[in-house]
Order: sequence, then structure tokens, then C-alpha cells
Amino acid sequence: MKNTIKVLGIISLMLVIGFSFAACSDGGDGGGGTDPKLNGTWVDNDDAFTFVFNNGNFVVQAEGENYVKGTYTTSGSTIKQTLTHIWGQAWDDRFAAKWYSKAELVTAGIDAEEVDAEFEPVTYTYSISGNRLTLTDDEGDSFILTKR
Repeated sequence: MKNTIKVLGIISLMLVIGFSFAACSDGGDGGGGTDPKLNGTWVDNDDAFTFVFNNGNFVVQAEGENYVKGTYTTSGSTIKQTLTHIWGQAWDDRFAAKWYSKAELVTAGIDAEEVDAEFEPVTYTYSISGNRLTLTDDEGDSFILTKR
């Protein structure tokens, strides 16, 4: 489950941050706010992951089920994403179907270091062209989403 959450976190971050090595200006505010072009619902090619961005807040669903949510800021073509909650059943089926904060996961008995690693902020670059959002992680792997 930890690997799945890590992958989703990376995908979320990639969505929010975008195209790092082929970065170009996205027309964002360049200041540490949020780029209004990100607002809306974005899906991957398989419709497996849905990302909803709304003025600095995001929610990720995996195959229609809640997964993670948090906040983001943008500056130029860079996005920083910070998880605030993980859906309990996305972490482990033994958890209730509700959002858990970092503190609640630790209180529930999850190793604090493991939880800390999942909630670490992630920074990427992004590029929006028409209805396509391209994100690239620091290893050069790209992820493309389409706006609904």
C-alpha cells in the first residue's frame, strides 16, 4: 500500500507541478499563488486517476474512489503539492472510509516515519497546452492528463 500511495503522490505531484525538463511558461502568475488554468477535473488516459484542482486545493481519486487530498501552490511553471489527508481505505482496508490527517494515521498506529514520508511536499514543473496537462518528475518521467 505504501508503494501505491507513493505512486499516487508522485502522480498527483506530477499533475500539479508538470513538465520539468521541457518546461515553458504556463501563463501562471509567477508568484507563489495558484494558476487558475489548473482549476478543474483532469484524468489520465485510462480514466484510472482523476485529479480535481480548485484554487490551491486538490483531490485525487483512483478508479472512482477517494485517494489523497491536499494543497498546492504554483510559481511560474513549478508546482508544490502537499498532502493534508489520505483516504483510510486507500492506506489499508482495515481503516474506515474517511479522510485521515497525518496525526490521525500516527495515532491509529502507523509508523510515524512512514507517514512523514508520504506527507512530504513534492515539487514539479508543469505545462498546460489546450486541454492537456503534462507533468514531469525529477527523473524525467512524464505524465499527461486531459481536462474534462
